[in-house]
Amino acid sequence: MFLGVLCYRSPSETIRCWRPLARYLDERLAGTTFVVVRLAFDGIEAAVAERRVDFILTNPAIYINLEPKYGVSRILTMIHSEGDRRSDQFGGVLFHSAAEPQLNRLAALRGASLAAPNEDSMPWLALRREMEEQGLSIEGDLRALKFTDSHDLAVYEVLAGRVQFGVVRTGVLERMIQEGLLVRRKLAVVHEHGGGKNHLPFLHSTRAYPEWPLARLAHTEADLNKQVAQ
Repeated sequence: MFLGVLCYRSPSETIRCWRPLARYLDERLAGTTFVVVRLAFDGIEAAVAERRVDFILTNPAIYINLEPKYGVSRILTMIHSEGDRRSDQFGGVLFHSAAEPQLNRLAALRGASLAAPNEDSMPWLALRREMEEQGLSIEGDLRALKFTDSHDLAVYEVLAGRVQFGVVRTGVLERMIQEGLLVRRKLAVVHEHGGGKNHLPFLHSTRAYPEWPLARLAHTEADLNKQVAQ
């Protein structure tokens, strides 16, 4: 069985993160072997259309496009954990260099440069919603927008001073700090969003949305789907 996973950080981190799930399923389902397949943002739809994967883990924005087109159906929702913090929801984190405190508001995006992982990434889509509700236009107000195809690279763009803002999904900054890839004091997070109070247990700048679904493709066997979901 092939488990397709959206590769939103590095390829090696994707395998490290999801291989334990594949091993767990191997142990639970005798006689079945699960292989993690890394999928880039622009490669997910083709992998589903060509049936190169049997199950898929991706963000909700991509999933809702695949569901009506290919009969993909959700069987579980991911719970994200960092240490003792857990949540079945996530959002976007808008951040900037801590050396520029004047940027710590959503309105500072007007005339600024921004790095985001991908146009189909949830943190970018979540931030767009917050911007539009504040009257900020993507085309008219952002001076520059750079898609990096990786959350980590969006962080590095800000640290290197190549852009003023970056946006990634919740949990990424905490994970990079834990891995020694980021010093927390170098970045500041904008915490300003609509939709009432939001109590995500991670750094965040947008409303919360349902976590990634684990979904089955239409060709997978019904009995196997039930076993995976148990």
